[in-house]
Amino acid sequence: STRKESSAASDVYKRQREHHGWADRMMINVANVVAWLFPLLMVGIVAQVIMRQNGFNQAWLDDAQWWMYGFAMLTGFAYAITTQSHVRVDILHQNYSPEKKARIEVFAIGWLLFPFLLIMTDILTHYAWSSILALEGSDSPNGLHRLYLLKTSLPIMFVIAVIAAWGVFKRNLQVFSEVKLHTVLLLSL
Repeated sequence: STRKESSAASDVYKRQREHHGWADRMMINVANVVAWLFPLLMVGIVAQVIMRQNGFNQAWLDDAQWWMYGFAMLTGFAYAITTQSHVRVDILHQNYSPEKKARIEVFAIGWLLFPFLLIMTDILTHYAWSSILALEGSDSPNGLHRLYLLKTSLPIMFVIAVIAAWGVFKRNLQVFSEVKLHTVLLLSL
């Protein structure tokens, strides 16, 4: 019994699982799939080191490593929002009541995180679109071509982060208020 409680407390997926909505479940499922990029990334890094030691430099592998890392890190960012596994610097937060914690989360997500995510989504949508129009590829002749396909993943990942933030916003709002349109607009705009 104690062992089960100990593992549940350390498993970020299981924290507040009974309160997870569709956005939370979607983000956790996406993160579980994308997490497989890290072993692929490690294999790519080791292969690149071995090939370089033997005089074979593969620019496409360098490009692929950067894109896998970026894609996985953006997903990890949204996962940390969903599971509240991000680092907290505020040492006072742990002693607050659940309602006060929820109010702080609603304010932080609604007034700080949502604007950032929405601005970044807009900027990266234009960035991806211009890359698509230019049919952008790698500068290196043996680099990763069709980079425009990868750049379209950036705004998509920010949309996923917006959905993840919405799930946490809603979950925290339910702690102290009913989720109604006027409440959401007041607390997030």
